Amino acid sequence: MLDVAKQLVTIASGFLVISVALLKVLLPNENGQLIAFWMIIGCWISIILSLACGFLAFGSVANTAHANSKYDIEAKWTKFFLQGQQILFALAFILFVWFVIENI
Repeated sequence: MLDVAKQLVTIASGFLVISVALLKVLLPNENGQLIAFWMIIGCWISIILSLACGFLAFGSVANTAHANSKYDIEAKWTKFFLQGQQILFALAFILFVWFVIENI
């Protein structure tokens, strides 16, 4: 589960950088620009929150390791942040795919 969090942090970071770099190509110059703008903003917010949940999950694991002298990925807050990271990443991916489909 922690390996998934590490991979999602890496993928989400790259996803955010690439989408920002390609914004001029992705964002159309038509009447639907406002909707597209908010779709990509929602995507970025979801990615940033996904990254934050991933980092908080790592911190939670480190905290339980420090407090209990063992790693516990089944701790309440660790599971909460890991699940939140995955849900937010999925939401961002769906928003991005929707954004691309609407602007093709």
